[in-house]
Amino acid sequence: MIKPLVIALLIFFTNKNAISQVKKTAYKSSSYKEMMWSYAKDEYITIETVYKPSQFVFTEKEIYFKKGDKDWLYNSWTFDKSESVSDDYSIDTYYDDRGQKIVIYYKTSEIWYFHDKEENDNRYKYVTMYKNCKEDKELIGDAEKSRTNATTSEKFRLDFNMVSVYDADTKKWSEWKEGLNTFVINVNSNGDITHVTANGKEKLYRRTSKKVERDYTKDGSGYQIINAIDYDGNNFRFQVFDDEKIGIKMIYGNVMIQFSK
Repeated sequence: MIKPLVIALLIFFTNKNAISQVKKTAYKSSSYKEMMWSYAKDEYITIETVYKPSQFVFTEKEIYFKKGDKDWLYNSWTFDKSESVSDDYSIDTYYDDRGQKIVIYYKTSEIWYFHDKEENDNRYKYVTMYKNCKEDKELIGDAEKSRTNATTSEKFRLDFNMVSVYDADTKKWSEWKEGLNTFVINVNSNGDITHVTANGKEKLYRRTSKKVERDYTKDGSGYQIINAIDYDGNNFRFQVFDDEKIGIKMIYGNVMIQFSK
């Protein structure tokens, strides 16, 4: 149901003119900061600082990324623009295939990775800032080997025209209501899910579990299930049944939403 994860960024610090013509190389960062936007202070504030090395490999079209102790991930990326802040200070901006922004600060040897974009004010909710990035080409082989060993999963689409919600207080399901909902599974290399709702709004659910669990209900219905996070940052379980008539369940603790045919 999914491919290994993916998120990322990278930069060629030794050549400020590299811009969109990216040289195949690798870097290691000594630490990173997790930051979030504060509307009260009108700036990004630090949530935590992690003193663990992160590793990067980048090519013209893809980024390989290993954050701290986590596994190698990889995403496609594309060049957006280059800016001169001053005579000796330039930055480059890229976007990956999930719409996340990567800003490379050459003078400070930092990479700022913006993610979880706010829909209303066009601002990113979170930033991970990687410090002291230094070149280490020995990492290239490790990253490419991780991709060779990775299993791939094809993208597929499921359409449902009925929805019901489980009430945890009454312990009953609501009556079925009509509404066309479309789910596209494995929309990217992380195995994320796109949900087009009945009113035409598109939402992206981010897969957070590494493995896909395969099991059966008491009545013998097969299903696959993963952990995910929705647009509002809520964790839930995403369950896909083999029988499309049963459909999909989104499980938030003791609250469930079922989409079916």
